[in-house]
Amino acid sequence: MPLTDATGVITFTGSKGATNSTTPQTAVPDPGTGANVFVIEKEDFGVLNEDTATVTVIIKLTGGTPRVIERVTLISGDHYLNPSRWICSPGETITIELAAAIATTQPTWLATYYQITN
Repeated sequence: MPLTDATGVITFTGSKGATNSTTPQTAVPDPGTGANVFVIEKEDFGVLNEDTATVTVIIKLTGGTPRVIERVTLISGDHYLNPSRWICSPGETITIELAAAIATTQPTWLATYYQITN
């Protein structure tokens, strides 16, 4: 849903999905060459552990110099919300993966982000 402000158009979008054990899944895509950054505000990225066991979730910023944004351990039924604003620049993606295989159910994620365009 786009909104217009004094500087441009703000377009909101998002993604949802489930982890795939230790295989990285793209939660926030590359904004695209020449595009403005994607902004993920505080508490706009969540992970829910519906597994019967404790899991360690790894959230990474990839592209350029890859780095771990968050590594969090969630007990069964626990959830995580990002504690600060994240920026995903052109050429980068944000991925989510697990440190080890799950017992029964893949944790799920929900991400909301926006982009300001002129």
